[in-house]
Amino acid sequence: MPLEEDELDDRELPDPSDMDQDDYTLMSRCPNCKKMIDEQSEMCPKCGYFISVEDAPKEGPPLWIILGMVLLIAAVVMWVVY
Repeated sequence: MPLEEDELDDRELPDPSDMDQDDYTLMSRCPNCKKMIDEQSEMCPKCGYFISVEDAPKEGPPLWIILGMVLLIAAVVMWVVY
């Protein structure tokens, strides 16, 4: 049932004196996509970019370390075999 015009006028708007610091959301820009996001976000909900290095998932060792280890092991095996 639709509301009558008198009922619409009875709605109570938020009183600014009732609002405190917790009622406001601080916003900042995502460094990757530049969209406005909540300042407390660990990850941008728009593009998935992690805002800080601490929040990003841990990656394995760099490829050059793995390649160096493989070459070192291959050199030792070849030295022992020949």
